Amino acid sequence: LRASNNRLNQSNQKNHRKGYLVGTTKRGKNLWESRISIHGNLKIIGYYRTQLQAHKAYIKERNNLFKNKDLK
Repeated sequence: LRASNNRLNQSNQKNHRKGYLVGTTKRGKNLWESRISIHGNLKIIGYYRTQLQAHKAYIKERNNLFKNKDLK
């Protein structure tokens, strides 16, 4: 066994092994959902045409949350 934290454990999820970018989920043929979990509550950031756009929206939201110290 190895010492681990939540972030390291989450990086081993099935979606990450498939190559999906963090914060993205495929919704339909040409639609990607960007979402983030805050204290166990799921927040949908928006829907985008590409996985990269959805991932960038996730990163922007995550950075705003850390900057505003909403996450602890």
